[in-house]
Amino acid sequence: MRELLGDIIDAGYADIAKRIADTWEYPECKDYISKLLIQDRVDRKGFPPKVITALMDLQELRGVPTKISTVWDDIK
Repeated sequence: MRELLGDIIDAGYADIAKRIADTWEYPECKDYISKLLIQDRVDRKGFPPKVITALMDLQELRGVPTKISTVWDDIK
């Protein structure tokens, strides 16, 4: 986790890394990371790829699956 937060800090998002670290043990952390990964405003440029990867890895560590299920998953 420390390395992933370091990647976020190195990219210039220390405030985001701090909030994740401060809330890691609480349910709100999952919601916060999920919210960061959803682009819901057109006036934002988004995060660099390394930050997105770190956020997705943190999300997975926190127990939120990053794979989106589809109806095709059950068909073999």
